[in-house]
Amino acid sequence: MTTEKTARPLNRFYTLVIITGIAAMAAFLISRIYASEPTAQREDAVKKTPMLVEVMQVQRGTFTPGIRGLGNVQPVRDIMFAPRISGQVVEVSDRFMPGSLIKKDEVFLKIDPSDYQHQVTQMESALHQAESALAIELGRRDVAEKEYALMNREITGGNRALVLREPQMAAARATVQSARAALDQARSELTRTRIKAPFDAQIISPEVNLGSQVDPDTPLARLIGVDEYRVVVSIPVVQLGQIKFPENGESGSRVNIRSPGNRPEKGFRRGRVTGLIGVLDQTTRLARVLVSVKDPLALRDRSKPKIFVNSIVRAE
Repeated sequence: MTTEKTARPLNRFYTLVIITGIAAMAAFLISRIYASEPTAQREDAVKKTPMLVEVMQVQRGTFTPGIRGLGNVQPVRDIMFAPRISGQVVEVSDRFMPGSLIKKDEVFLKIDPSDYQHQVTQMESALHQAESALAIELGRRDVAEKEYALMNREITGGNRALVLREPQMAAARATVQSARAALDQARSELTRTRIKAPFDAQIISPEVNLGSQVDPDTPLARLIGVDEYRVVVSIPVVQLGQIKFPENGESGSRVNIRSPGNRPEKGFRRGRVTGLIGVLDQTTRLARVLVSVKDPLALRDRSKPKIFVNSIVRAE
């Protein structure tokens, strides 16, 4: 009994010593961790660095101010082409398709010419009859003049016109002129069966095909001219005074046209200011300057970049 009572205080003592040692060791480790952390240094929020500047020598001279703006490309010639006669389309050119380029007076459609050829034949016959009737009247007048010459009688006053059949002659001449005009009209309508391009153009949208029945109210195709495009450039009103507009035979300011999608090495197109729209844009309140660009599709000089209708370009 005595031994067990003595052992219990010793166990408690050893337990207390161990706990105290562990606590001391933990405190030592924590203090070392905090002591090894780096010390934060406070710096100014704005770091001062020297400003880099470029020094240039001032030069006196005359400089042309540059004006920049965005523009919308539009065709100068844009038509919905229609025939001047009625009939059935009997021939279609292989080039009658979207995007095809056609030359001025190139035939791209044909309308059935048979009815118009018959009309020409009829008008030629009518003209021959009228000319024959006129020749007969000329002969009758010559006979009348000879008869009165043989009778040694002079024709005076209003009787002269009646005796020499001048009213009949006038009517015969009028009939000939009418027949000739009708023949010219019939021939014109016959030539209109061959549908020709009115200018160098690009076909945007064909509207008919082989076998279509057409009349003067039927659109055949939408054509746009390829010789010249127009760029409508929007700029502030205050800059209009720096732009030269054409007057007294002089050309307007030069304009460089660049497409945003083109790389700088592809170059630019050169245009000229041709006019000013006298109404501001309702949305932007900017002035609209008209710029002409020749050969916009670079058909004559393929080294130049192309510009396209409805594209947005930079104008300088």
